[in-house]
Amino acid sequence: MQDRRRDVRHRVIYGGVLAYNDRFSTMDCVVRNFTASGAKIALPANAILPDRLALAIRRKNQEYAARIVWRSEREIGLEFIDDTNSRIVSLAKWRHRRPSRD
Repeated sequence: MQDRRRDVRHRVIYGGVLAYNDRFSTMDCVVRNFTASGAKIALPANAILPDRLALAIRRKNQEYAARIVWRSEREIGLEFIDDTNSRIVSLAKWRHRRPSRD
C-alpha cells in the first residue's frame, strides 16, 4: 500500500487538548502520530466533534487550527490549516482576554 502523506509521519504519544465551540468546550486526547501537516488523535468512543477545531500540545508548546479529514469510532485524522482567517484563537490569547462588559 502506498503512503499518500506529504510529510514524514512520526509515531508519538503526546497529551493534547481539543478546543471548539469558541473555546467553551474542550476534550482531552492523545496524539498518536504527528506530521508537519496533520495528526492522528485517539479519543473516547463516539466523541462528537465539529469539523473544525484547535489542537493544543503542551509538550511541544504549540497550538494548531485543524479540520477533521477522517473519523473512526475512537480516532480522528486532522489536517492543520492556516488559521489567519479562522475564528480559532490560541489558548494563550484566550486565557489573557479581557472580560466583556455587557
